Amino acid sequence: WTGEPVAPIEYRLRRKDQTTAWVRNTLLGSHSGDRVCGLCLEGQIQDITKQKQAERDLEQVWRRYEKIVANVPGLVFQCMMRDNGQFQFTFVSHSCLELIGVTAEQMCADSDLFFQAFSSEDRSCFYRKLAESAERLTPLVWQGCHTSGKKVRWFQGTARPERLADGCV
Repeated sequence: WTGEPVAPIEYRLRRKDQTTAWVRNTLLGSHSGDRVCGLCLEGQIQDITKQKQAERDLEQVWRRYEKIVANVPGLVFQCMMRDNGQFQFTFVSHSCLELIGVTAEQMCADSDLFFQAFSSEDRSCFYRKLAESAERLTPLVWQGCHTSGKKVRWFQGTARPERLADGCV
């Protein structure tokens, strides 16, 4: 052992009752021992079985959610309106590539990509309805047209606003 810090190691143990436990073994330090034992290691072992089960459960829920979202017609999104009126998409389904022509990652990085996809008239209407919805915390219902090349698509957007602890909607 070189004396360098060692990352925790996670592994499974078989208990006497034949159940399996997940543990995390963390080396905390070392010191020179007596002459009989040249080096003594200090560490801890934690039972992380419940944590590992929670991680598996969360992963299963996330996979189920992704399957549901992938089968919803249209665009599924979560958008936040900041106190300064700026919008930020925090979640966008992958269908945005087909519908808007940009990836979910691009739309989350630059919300203007979504709004620019609509005519200035439809965009103004959308901003107005979105601001009203956010102010009153009432459902948003909006319709607008998107043209890409020769392809024209009509959209109907619906959303339910929620005020967050930091004041964002």
